Amino acid sequence: MKNCIILEWDDHTNELLDIISVQGHHFKKIVCQQPSRVQLSSVYSSVLVESWDAFSPQANETYFCGLIGKKAREFCQPIQNNFGIQFTCLIHPHALISPTAKIGLGSVISAGVIIASSVIIGKGCFVGLGVILGHDTVLEDYVIIRAGAKLAGHITVKEGTIIDMGATIIEDVQIGSDVVVEAGAVVLKNVSSQTVVSGIPAKIKQ
Repeated sequence: MKNCIILEWDDHTNELLDIISVQGHHFKKIVCQQPSRVQLSSVYSSVLVESWDAFSPQANETYFCGLIGKKAREFCQPIQNNFGIQFTCLIHPHALISPTAKIGLGSVISAGVIIASSVIIGKGCFVGLGVILGHDTVLEDYVIIRAGAKLAGHITVKEGTIIDMGATIIEDVQIGSDVVVEAGAVVLKNVSSQTVVSGIPAKIKQ
């Protein structure tokens, strides 16, 4: 069994640790730029945290990215180029995933997620607790879908977008890049890139 290492730390890193633990993998350490700022739950208080100064990739190690969304987009490619490593996707065993779905490198799928047929998830995405992704939905790279969001079929979500907790998106809608869909919003039509939408039905915030 390979040693699991998380590179960099963010608020959701405890959830990554939970999934690694449930899968029964051996978690070794967190490597980050500022080890003194890492705040882990008490369950993981004994986890080793090291700075990048001590990092040297080993053949028996599996790597997970501790960042999500835009932070991951800025972080992952230089790390891959400098160290020649690939980030592994992390899937909770209680997620229900169609065999025809595809999940990109470094993506995280949380407990209770339902992923229907022919869904495509890009690299570095984060899909939170209980999210539902309907058939033929496409998430481009570094998309964040937070807990309880529901996406009907044939939806495309462009790179770097955040869909917040409990949001709903109806079928055949396209969401542009770097959009924020606020918590509880119900999206009934396409959303342009680099906008923030909220409400029922969702409208662009001025």
